[in-house]
Amino acid sequence: MKSPMPTDPALSHVAWGSWRCVANPDIDTPDKLARLLEGCVAAGITTIDLADIYGGFKVEPLVGAALALAGIGRSAIQLVGKCGIRPVSPARPENRLKHYDTSPEHIRRSVATTLEALRTDHLDLLLLHRPDPLLDADAVAETLAGLVRDGRVRAVGVSNHSPAQLDLLRSRLELPLATN
Repeated sequence: MKSPMPTDPALSHVAWGSWRCVANPDIDTPDKLARLLEGCVAAGITTIDLADIYGGFKVEPLVGAALALAGIGRSAIQLVGKCGIRPVSPARPENRLKHYDTSPEHIRRSVATTLEALRTDHLDLLLLHRPDPLLDADAVAETLAGLVRDGRVRAVGVSNHSPAQLDLLRSRLELPLATN
């Protein structure tokens, strides 16, 4: 089923950032993290900020397992994901040199991997994590619009982009960028 074109995503006023959770012994297992996430939702913190690269690619699977344990309904939270950075990592041996990659293939593969790790069928918001000097604005716009049409992503945006980089991508998109 295809989703309608997005409007601004409804996010909580405060987001929980997952960046370093695998390095924190208080929340580095699914059961410990599940308790934290339950507390966040109870306190009205329903937006979870993620990125495929966080924790050496270990954060998204940990959050997915914790959400499954917590039994938090998907409609009770908003998942914000980021992609576009390819660091050298044992978890991604094909990445032999750190670089930014906003190719359609990388964006689609990143979203598919993220959705599988989080055990969900969609992201509420997908961000391009960093500007890519080799960005093909037309190809990226087509890819992002396709992910929204397919329902895998509800809204799109960017992170850490300059106004000129934002304007370039906006000029090619048929849908709004929800955030920078």
